[in-house]
Amino acid sequence: MIYFYARTPASSSLSLSKTVIYTHVEVNDGQGYSSTNGRFTVSVPGLYAFTVQYCLNSGDQALLEIVDQKKTLQRAAFGDRGNNDPCVSMHVFTKDDVSDQMWVQTSWTAQSVI
Repeated sequence: MIYFYARTPASSSLSLSKTVIYTHVEVNDGQGYSSTNGRFTVSVPGLYAFTVQYCLNSGDQALLEIVDQKKTLQRAAFGDRGNNDPCVSMHVFTKDDVSDQMWVQTSWTAQSVI
């Protein structure tokens, strides 16, 4: 079975046009996820499901994408104008071959200055 679960500490921030790197890897069966570059590399061809959740600090905004081989599969824009600490979730299914890569990236971000 190929399965990974990774998360990032609440204190991390997003940078514009960068891969989101989930640094705390809880499970990495199949060793497909790299916490160094934030990419999942397929080792067994098949149908894959990816779920992403990201929460922002109050006043922040972002546009995140789930990317497969440089093709955007899912995009979500979200933000907060109050003190709500919003979260967004995305879910995709994709059929991939050996060595294909998937990752989450920012397309736009605006973080508040405190």
